[in-house]
Amino acid sequence: MKIIIASLIILAWSGLHAQEVVIPESEFTGQVLYVASADEGVDLEKQRAGGEQTRDKSSQLVGIGTSSIKNFVSGRTSYVRVNGNEPIRFIVRVENNGRDPREIINIFQLDREENRRSIAVTKSGTFSGSTSAIQFLEFKGKKYGESSYLVELSGEVREGEYALTLDGTRDMFNLFGVDKEKK
Repeated sequence: MKIIIASLIILAWSGLHAQEVVIPESEFTGQVLYVASADEGVDLEKQRAGGEQTRDKSSQLVGIGTSSIKNFVSGRTSYVRVNGNEPIRFIVRVENNGRDPREIINIFQLDREENRRSIAVTKSGTFSGSTSAIQFLEFKGKKYGESSYLVELSGEVREGEYALTLDGTRDMFNLFGVDKEKK
């Protein structure tokens, strides 16, 4: 009897988890929708990122030290909030969904500062050279409709602020925040 009940619970949960998304594709290339439910999509906040270079004190004084290039957007948090205890999915409209979505889509966490969110793009030192500082989130993607992808983040996603960028428009940030609501 316990096995039957457990099987029914697993079957019901997998049916809810695998609910088919029926949200229409966005009208324009570059639009990103958060899948709030199987039939409701929410436009992500969109901002063009600014850039700045920062240098440590020794680099400023004697030219030897470290520096970094940051991209930033205004506001400490996004108004688009996502429950991190549930699957996080997006519909991403692109020109052509015939390419591997991992070649087109980047998703990464931003640092919160006083009045903005930022990401260190590169870090360089006088003797260490330049390295990419961005750690991208893993995701699964599949074709959706005529010109979109359905993307689902993989693994544990921490609370915080995030950006999704697309190939060809890396300075246009599609923004959202992840909260861990109590179950």
